[in-house]
Amino acid sequence: MIRIVPLLAAALLSGCGLGTGTVSADIDRLHPGCKLEKIRSIHYLNDGDRFVLAKFTYTCPGDNYLKYGNWVYTKGMDTGFTTYCCVREATAEEL
Repeated sequence: MIRIVPLLAAALLSGCGLGTGTVSADIDRLHPGCKLEKIRSIHYLNDGDRFVLAKFTYTCPGDNYLKYGNWVYTKGMDTGFTTYCCVREATAEEL
């Protein structure tokens, strides 16, 4: 539960052309100093295009192992030029 709090509290809005750049920037904001290692998969949930699950690995300074991340991006406002998203940690059911 404690790991979810920073994700919910941050309520990050980022351009949701979801890919390496977006996930990397969100890791940097939520876990300063940590870096994206590899995106394992990105796919839509529930046959729609509002929820996107991103599975990835990342590393942090001082750790000698990979950490795994599973975030759900929820598409929000669409300006016609950019679609904005909020990110949160995935639930067990979504994995």
